[in-house]
Amino acid sequence: MNKLALLASLLLFVACDDATSKHDCTPACEGRVCGDDGCGGSCGACEDGTACVNGISCVVTDCAPDCTDGCPQGCFDLGDCAASSADLALIGNVHTAGVYLTSPRTPAARVFFRLPGTPTWSAAPDAVIIPDGRHVTSLFSLAPDTRYEVLALAGDERHCGEVTTLPVTPDHETVTTLYVDGTNPLEGDGTEGNPFRTIAAAVAVAAAGTDIRVAAGVYHESVDITGGGQAGRYLRLLGEPGAVLDGSDPDVAAAGLP
Repeated sequence: MNKLALLASLLLFVACDDATSKHDCTPACEGRVCGDDGCGGSCGACEDGTACVNGISCVVTDCAPDCTDGCPQGCFDLGDCAASSADLALIGNVHTAGVYLTSPRTPAARVFFRLPGTPTWSAAPDAVIIPDGRHVTSLFSLAPDTRYEVLALAGDERHCGEVTTLPVTPDHETVTTLYVDGTNPLEGDGTEGNPFRTIAAAVAVAAAGTDIRVAAGVYHESVDITGGGQAGRYLRLLGEPGAVLDGSDPDVAAAGLP
């Protein structure tokens, strides 16, 4: 199964160090509800009776034994589950993971996850059944570059698997670099001296390992990602400071809705 390999959309990296004031630092709280934000602040505080785990999510610290239904998050006592099911497909992202279960059982499966070595489980959002019959849900508030165990219950079936999230900045080999600048009076060929005028034009010819560098400006366009990359060779959209992708219709925005 090919993994979704769009690494980022118009990224602007801001470095923070001891000499940088808090106001000049970009808090790193995406996908997190607690823990240090990297700028001297906090992404949030956990309620009484819960603790911040891995600096990313709040989990109950005192679970009642043998709870299997309606439990506080992190307290589902469902036993061990060794990875074994070919019917359970897992796709890791940075702070999330996709879960796909092939099973004829209805209603939709219940899905749980935990860190290896943790005695109890957290519940994922309820799975839904998509038209091809698979049960689908997602795991949220995961730590980057971390392994998780996943358990899916469908009727009396137990499906087990493991997924590892991506690091915030995965290892990447740049094979080709394309350039975009909306001020270019020509259509362009994607080279630095003659860039494409639109992001969509660059994406249309991008392959695995392509960096698309977008010059400052507002790009009023709709971009469809139809291709993709692969592990270690991603398709990256890298925006210079001031680069904005605006998918709204500028004519509608100017005139207002009727």
